[in-house]
Amino acid sequence: MRFLVQKDYERIITVDDLNQVFDNGSDVSYTVQQRILDTEPAAQEEISGYLKQRYDVASVFTDTSVFNIAATYYGNDRVQYTEVAFSASVVYTTGQRVSYGGNIYRSTAGSAAHAFVPSEWTFICLEGQLFYALLPQPAYDFNSLYNLGDQVFWKNNIYTSRVGNNNAAPTNAQAWTLVSAYSFTGVLPTDTTKWIMGDNRNGLLVQKMVDIVLYHAHATINKRNIPELRITRYMGDKENSAIAWLNKIASGALSANLPELPPDTSELALRWGNRLGDNETNDTQTPKMSY
Repeated sequence: MRFLVQKDYERIITVDDLNQVFDNGSDVSYTVQQRILDTEPAAQEEISGYLKQRYDVASVFTDTSVFNIAATYYGNDRVQYTEVAFSASVVYTTGQRVSYGGNIYRSTAGSAAHAFVPSEWTFICLEGQLFYALLPQPAYDFNSLYNLGDQVFWKNNIYTSRVGNNNAAPTNAQAWTLVSAYSFTGVLPTDTTKWIMGDNRNGLLVQKMVDIVLYHAHATINKRNIPELRITRYMGDKENSAIAWLNKIASGALSANLPELPPDTSELALRWGNRLGDNETNDTQTPKMSY
């Protein structure tokens, strides 16, 4: 499971510099890509330690997978769209898709086996473009009240409100009716009935995680020679560094656009999620009902 993608690094550091940071010349079998993948989980754990009191980290750090036409997808799933590289020795039929020059193309009228001719192809999107799965209904929001008949999407299922003035969680069978599970397969990311082109991750979180990964990558090489830029972006800037941002979130000084933990009657939830006040509880299991 991987939250980041390679292009996240390339927005902050050049490919050559990235390769230099993660290069391990003493072991050619331990590739740059593998070292990056091995460093990311620790950065994710570090961030989770700051976020877990307020946010649902399991929903925050969702997988960014390579699209597979045979895979089953659920609402909000995120994919990178890639295709097989164009080959001058292959005869293509109308509608076939290929990757060429960093882009994905669709054949407009078939192609004999020859070099790539732009007039025979239609541009689709960039190679590695991110898409995420649309929701069949609005996502359940524990800060909202729902009317009789309202439908929501929650944990891969569709629910219908059985009552009015409903603030109960969808797990409450008195307040909600499970309509059906929701998933789909065999739908290309360019099908706008199921997918939307874009990135549903928090952009600032992505940036801060890259900064943390790069700092720790340098630290494993030589802690005394970490570049000043990497130190500043990790912890040296008291206002804008990754650690400063996370500390502000953990203290409540800042809020992030991330999936929140549902409120309950625990001490932790009363601190962050109680909508009724510090001295009251918020019972999400007993719905307010009006018929």
